[in-house]
Amino acid sequence: MPLEVRMEGCGNTFVVVDKLGKELGENREARQQYATESARRNWDENFVADGFLFVLPGKNAAENDNKNNYDLEMEYYDIDRTKVEAVLENMCGNGIRCFSRYGFDNITRKKEMRVMTGDGIKEVSVDGNQVRVNMGPARDFTKISDNSYLVNTSLAHIVNIYDETELDSHKDLELAKKLGRKTRYDAELGAKLCYPDGFQVNFVNITGPQEAKVVTYEKGVEDLTLACGTGCTAVGYVLAQARGLQYPIIVKNRGGNVKIDFENNNLFLIGPADYVIDNNTNNKKIDLIPEPIRGRIFDHIMFVD
Repeated sequence: MPLEVRMEGCGNTFVVVDKLGKELGENREARQQYATESARRNWDENFVADGFLFVLPGKNAAENDNKNNYDLEMEYYDIDRTKVEAVLENMCGNGIRCFSRYGFDNITRKKEMRVMTGDGIKEVSVDGNQVRVNMGPARDFTKISDNSYLVNTSLAHIVNIYDETELDSHKDLELAKKLGRKTRYDAELGAKLCYPDGFQVNFVNITGPQEAKVVTYEKGVEDLTLACGTGCTAVGYVLAQARGLQYPIIVKNRGGNVKIDFENNNLFLIGPADYVIDNNTNNKKIDLIPEPIRGRIFDHIMFVD
């Protein structure tokens, strides 16, 4: 049987699946079906997986081909909450932090790694429960209106800046969910911006010269999540470009905070990656999921300092 390990990054919850065996290791359709069946089997109020992270082997084609070599490959599936069904996705910012910590702890013992994703190779650095990910350059930055921007930070995001709304009430979250779903499925906007499959949608308040808070509607999950790593990266970039915020920028999610930095035209996502429960890991010490996330109802968790 494959090994399943539950992890979370700022409340974004994942199942890391390792030791796949021959059938799962060689068959993507089998991995997708496995993720769907496991999500349905384990769907409960104490742990609802936002996604599944499959551990695939690295590639060392040649010693002089470092550009194409990588230590591990991450195959990622969102779990669509409307169907409890696995959906293949290119990348996940919080997911790759969890994947990288698991890879360091249990496989490579390398603090600096190269991880292959559906969006190409990402360079990561692991320091305890803190993981730094080179997300690469921002792509397709487009102004839609004075308060709305498109940017691709491994996934396409629509970033909406709200100067008046505080995102601090259940009513605000209900509105974000409604508008997020409408924007995510806006076929006309998708065609205009050349993203026919839709967008992740972020709702942002600027809370200081180097900080903001965000609520994200995630395509694939089809709901608000407690955090979105590619979304935080998108928010940091948009606020620096459009509103003059200075890096590093702290982005606050309902599930926790991350830091976005910028260096040599690359965006960096820095934040926590923690174990939720001990699954067959020889009773080693683990970090517990933050108390507000246990038994959660997704639409009713507020920001905490």
